[in-house]
Amino acid sequence: ITGGRIEILARDTTQPSVFSHQILNAMPYAFLDEDNEIGERRSRAVALRRALPEDQRDLASLDADAISDAARDAWPLIRDADELHDALLTLGVMPIGDIYRDPSRRDDLEDWFDRLVKTGRASMATHGDGAKAWVATESVPIVLAAFPDTTFEPGKVTLWQSEKESPTQDDAERILVRSRTECVGPFTVDEIAKSLGMRRGAVEIALAHLEGTGNILRGRFTPGREAEEFCDRRILARIHRETIGRLRREIEPVPPATFMRFLIAWQHASTPWKVRDEGGLLEVIEQLQGFEAAAGAWESGILPSRLVDYLPRMLDELCLSGEVTWGRFSRRPIDEDMPVTKGTLTRTGRISLALRESVPWLLSESRNGENGLLGAQGEVLTHLSRAGASFMQDIISSTGRLPTDVEDALWRLAAAGLVTSDGFTAVRGMINGTAKKQPRRAPTYGRALRRRVPSSRWSLLQGEMDSRDVVEALAWQLLRRYGVVFPELLVRETNAPRWRDLVQIYRRAEARGEIRGGRFVANFVGEQYAIPEAVERLRNVRRTDKDDGFVVLSACDPLNLAGITTPGSRVPALLDNRVVYRNGVPVASVEGGQIHWRDELDEMSRERLISDLSPPRDPVVGTRRTTA
Repeated sequence: ITGGRIEILARDTTQPSVFSHQILNAMPYAFLDEDNEIGERRSRAVALRRALPEDQRDLASLDADAISDAARDAWPLIRDADELHDALLTLGVMPIGDIYRDPSRRDDLEDWFDRLVKTGRASMATHGDGAKAWVATESVPIVLAAFPDTTFEPGKVTLWQSEKESPTQDDAERILVRSRTECVGPFTVDEIAKSLGMRRGAVEIALAHLEGTGNILRGRFTPGREAEEFCDRRILARIHRETIGRLRREIEPVPPATFMRFLIAWQHASTPWKVRDEGGLLEVIEQLQGFEAAAGAWESGILPSRLVDYLPRMLDELCLSGEVTWGRFSRRPIDEDMPVTKGTLTRTGRISLALRESVPWLLSESRNGENGLLGAQGEVLTHLSRAGASFMQDIISSTGRLPTDVEDALWRLAAAGLVTSDGFTAVRGMINGTAKKQPRRAPTYGRALRRRVPSSRWSLLQGEMDSRDVVEALAWQLLRRYGVVFPELLVRETNAPRWRDLVQIYRRAEARGEIRGGRFVANFVGEQYAIPEAVERLRNVRRTDKDDGFVVLSACDPLNLAGITTPGSRVPALLDNRVVYRNGVPVASVEGGQIHWRDELDEMSRERLISDLSPPRDPVVGTRRTTA
């Protein structure tokens, strides 16, 4: 700062920074950890969310009961004559309508007011068209300045007034309006003008000044009311917190097994909830987009477990129509000194399916070194950059490379997340091994016959988007995939942003009323967020009777959460491994070709499961088995 290398910018805000709340209330060690899991847990522990959102559009639809309770609590508590005097000082004036708001206390208030009048501490004021109000003696100068035609009973207070310096009328009106707003809930201009007996124009000027200083906020707060309202910032913050608190208290956490049953239904991974046809497949891809799994697992386990009678042509039609694409969205780093990627894409290589329109925010940032690729990879990448989407034969002709070199280069580029094809046929051929067959020798001419190449065109996998928009899009994608999101659930999400970044998006969405925050799943610490329809469905699953059928899923499936959301060890996400659930509990797993029992099963259930695990079988087996 002294050297002028750091510039200091001052900013006037209507409320303290959220960071100041956290720093003032944090333990000394809270922010000293490095970027690791412990640091994130401590950061979550000190979060203090007592302030309003910066943008009032982020306010949720406020609860009517919370508004009523906050307005009641803001009104001065009056239990004797001294507290009545304090209330008169706080309010400035107490119109007769306020005195009789509670008929059961009318006599007590009148007795206490008479005592104050006798001791010279209060008087009755009359102004305008006969509007009457109680006024503390100390507030007489303000009332006289705001309403010059005011008369008092008893009249001796006017003599006391002559000895005091009188404020201007604008200042006095602003003081009375502000005093009123600090003791009521959301209100309109007409309501304040009527209660104080003040001109509407004067009230509007006073409210504009208070809004400029950040004392009040403008908006529509009361459900069902169309008129524009105002509310004191402190009271509105209290209403906002109580609204969120009421929503959170409505939710009872469910056991992890119930949550697993919900996830299986949410992702259509069991027979009763499977989808059909291309429309259902598009829905599944939209829900799973961005999740990277082994290339060989998509059509052998993940998609058939969610679609009735899945056929490869369904995915081909969506890809060739331009609605769906595939690729490795978590790009591998490419070193400029060693620009050749380490390996080619194989059946165990990770890829993801996605809607083509979602690629810009699913694709990780470009890595340095792409322009330094050498050999076939560099030539293929240069051709695709210049010519656009091309068939493999066009790439072979342009580069002058052997078909095997071009194909190997394409798969290496695909493994690095740089290229894709407009159909899934090439990936399927790579998985089945048909794309790796050696060229046949022609018996007559003694030269290699051309291998039949896939009909898909190859193109660059690219797209750009602002980093802040990317985090928000990924945050909503995770909610669509799981319905309920918390840190432990994202262990297998290779493309997920840091939880500290996600939680900022979720807090704003909760403040706007778009999602719910609370405790949805038991046994997990930290904040949890869910979309409203997921909360309702979670409740329905809890009330639904359990089903003793087995659900068999690929270990590469996003629902392989054994050891993550359920007790026990994890099942490695390998292509040939599988995990078996019953009623949301992992009862067995297939690892390395052997069955590992994870829960107690009777002999008949074991025999049935062993029989059902023998391929080929439908991913959902047991009491409601169907044939894929």
